[in-house]
Amino acid sequence: PWLLLSEYSDLAYQDMLASYKLFKVMRCRHEREELVLVKLFIHREGIEASDLTELRRRVLQVKDAFRSHWMHPNVVPYQGMELGAQSAILLRPHFARNLYDRMHTRPFLSECAKTWIAFQIICGVCQAHSAGVAHGDLKTENVFVSSWNHAVLSDFAIFKPLVLPRDDPSEFSFFFESNLIRSRCYLA
Repeated sequence: PWLLLSEYSDLAYQDMLASYKLFKVMRCRHEREELVLVKLFIHREGIEASDLTELRRRVLQVKDAFRSHWMHPNVVPYQGMELGAQSAILLRPHFARNLYDRMHTRPFLSECAKTWIAFQIICGVCQAHSAGVAHGDLKTENVFVSSWNHAVLSDFAIFKPLVLPRDDPSEFSFFFESNLIRSRCYLA
């Protein structure tokens, strides 16, 4: 996957963080923004260039919806999407730990800290919905927590389908089941 990253000259590969059916996740150093998280999507059969252009438009639309950070302190959208000949990448700031990792690391969270983080998650969902954006993949791995327990929602899944067929579970498996058994997500 890092060979595909050579299409993007402003990124320097540092570490592979995860590998899923749909994409690869890497930590990279960006020439302007220090550490960034990169989600690398390899072009698949049947994906049209117009589909990728539409996806890029939606990524920038979500970024624009949250442009005033002081109004959305619990939301961090993707900062951009770049299209290459063989792949596409999504970029966002790198966070040290997600909520899943923080919940399982000593010292464990106090009841007060859990309540505070839950409140911030609800605020983040409210901030996203007030901007007209649905998260699409809300789970503990997509909530990031700072060392002082500031929680932000990130990794908006605008590339995932809004409606799943009732009689065909293959799309659910492809988009929502990861390699990790621990992973759960909310479907309305």
